[in-house]
Amino acid sequence: MLSDDFGRRVAVGSPGLRTVPDTASSELLQGSNYLSFLSGPCPGESIKSAVLHNENMGAKGDVVTGGVVAVDTTTKVADQSSVEAVYPVIPGLKVGLEIHQQLGNATTKNRKLFCACTADIVERQPDVVFSRQLRAIAGETGIIDIAAAAEQAKGKRYLYHAFQEASCLVEMDEEPPHPVNQEAMTTGVMVAKAFGSTILPRVQFMRKTVVDGSAVSGFQRTGLLALGGTIPGLDPAVRIQTVCVEEDASQIIERGANHDSYNLSRLGIPLIEVATEPDITSPQQAQDAASQIGMVLRSTRRVKRGLGTIRQDVNVSVPGGNRVEIKGCQDLRLLKTYVEYEARRQLSLLALKNDVGSRVRKADIATISSGDIIDVTAVFAQSKTGFIKSAITKGDAALGIKVPGMRGLFGRELCPGYRFGSELADLARARGFGGLIHSDEDLGKYGVGDHKGALASMFGIEGPDAAASHDAFIILLGKPDRVAALIDDLIIPRLTQMFDGVQKEVRKPNPDGTTSFQRPMPGAARMYPETDIPLVIVDASSVSAPKLLTEQIADAVANAGISEDQARQIVREGLPFDEWRERFPSVDPTFLATAIITFGKEIAARYKKEIDHIALLEPLLSAVERKLLDKSSVFQALVDIAEGKAAPGSIDYSRYAQLSDEDLAAIVREEIAKNPALPAGGLMGNVMARVRGKADGKRVQEIIARARG
Repeated sequence: MLSDDFGRRVAVGSPGLRTVPDTASSELLQGSNYLSFLSGPCPGESIKSAVLHNENMGAKGDVVTGGVVAVDTTTKVADQSSVEAVYPVIPGLKVGLEIHQQLGNATTKNRKLFCACTADIVERQPDVVFSRQLRAIAGETGIIDIAAAAEQAKGKRYLYHAFQEASCLVEMDEEPPHPVNQEAMTTGVMVAKAFGSTILPRVQFMRKTVVDGSAVSGFQRTGLLALGGTIPGLDPAVRIQTVCVEEDASQIIERGANHDSYNLSRLGIPLIEVATEPDITSPQQAQDAASQIGMVLRSTRRVKRGLGTIRQDVNVSVPGGNRVEIKGCQDLRLLKTYVEYEARRQLSLLALKNDVGSRVRKADIATISSGDIIDVTAVFAQSKTGFIKSAITKGDAALGIKVPGMRGLFGRELCPGYRFGSELADLARARGFGGLIHSDEDLGKYGVGDHKGALASMFGIEGPDAAASHDAFIILLGKPDRVAALIDDLIIPRLTQMFDGVQKEVRKPNPDGTTSFQRPMPGAARMYPETDIPLVIVDASSVSAPKLLTEQIADAVANAGISEDQARQIVREGLPFDEWRERFPSVDPTFLATAIITFGKEIAARYKKEIDHIALLEPLLSAVERKLLDKSSVFQALVDIAEGKAAPGSIDYSRYAQLSDEDLAAIVREEIAKNPALPAGGLMGNVMARVRGKADGKRVQEIIARARG
């Protein structure tokens, strides 16, 4: 049990964060209706816009009123007490998910959504490099979206790496999109049927303004396919809000102060986006819901696998807070940590709002501007810290502002490993700065610890009352015009927002479970119809819902003889057991399950090597199926790849040729001769060290037994 900075007793850890309010703070957390939000579905905040373009849509079983399909959204969701019986909850927490899954594999036409290019990410030297500058335009509402305007304000150029097999004039925005990939639409219908969603008979693709460089055109194409439904296998129920088909964005290669570089091969890969209602009330429930959605998607056997092929966006709010979207969570294991930490960050910001309000007026912060900048370059020029010395040498200045009332609050921890000063540093990084320095830090790490008094004096924090002063300062390294723009555009507005509590915004996930500011929350202004693509007629009559992996694995337990524990692990981690059983029928199912579940973990534990063992296993199992490799050699082949002794895709399988019984017996006799009194276990270890990958352990054990009589 920990005590946080604002007096609440907080327990952190699995399965969730529980905040126990004291008397002073209990009013903040009463009830669960302080804030309700809709997690941003595809097409974002403009469901109405997309649906209204589907005039006269009626399909059997749908209720049509004024051109809009009426969807039953009355699925009973358990009340708070029944949720708490299953999941520990944060009082009033609301969470909604948006799951994005790439489509396409060997069993489908692996092509992009609006052209015939391969839907694979290419990683080599590009065939073409070109650049663009993007600007935001008004959406269907007639105004420019706030998030798009913020990206445009960065003034960046964008470089695109294009590849002949995976990029064409469509991705370069030099040619209109081709007819939609019907395989992707079929997969979307399968997913919608698995959720019991109402499928729209026509899909109007929309343009969603995105000017961060990830789309050459300045927009992403997205189409609303289905509404409503529930996630199967969850109790209490979590409702589905929308199922959409959309195109993936380009893959970031490098971010710089003035330009970003993207890999164009990812742009246009088909995605299914599944958005839930904000029915989730605990971190663990969020993780379970995301896992179950992933299971449904994989049940189609038409989706991509591997790192980066599925991404989760998580929308989080607490009572009195605001909806915050954590965008692009790739590690399902960290999902509940992101929810826990974001909940605590919001609660901490609400407490900070009260504390700063007791020290200083909002107007006193709002009137600060770049005109109040103090040049402290002379102090920092004495620093021997590498990055500061380098910045000063190349002509950057150390410039800062005095901030009244903030002493001790810049260092306030909002969640583990993340402070309010980190919030401001995120804004600086969003504009290409390395971060910022504030007076609550140990200035010694910047090489100016001996000059803290001088700095305070330069900012006017001095005199007989200096020790009791609540004033603080912020310092940035950079060109004066850029520092001034950052202070006026982002820093001062963010400081004034302290008085309002939690801001609605998009944040990016960090590997430690914290998040960083990415951009303002986009709204309906970013949506407008895609005029280059005709309405897509959806015929769902010939498409069936997939047999869920949970059912497939239950069949595998009955038919393949693997254990229930193995089956549960395969389902939980989405491992391709059933798929590979069909592809590699001669491979023993028990060995297949063991290899999929344990080989990667064992190599990480024994050899301290992290590998994508699923991707590497597939060609090795194919070699076993073709009698090029014995199953007993698969583990050693993976070890050799992990240690750089073998190259994936070009393995010399003759290295793993199985020893004959005669050769194996000779090795056993040699080891016995070295130490006749060696116990059986030690002898087994010595022999296996010599023959690993070339003889099965069971066979070695039998030959040792015969050799010792």
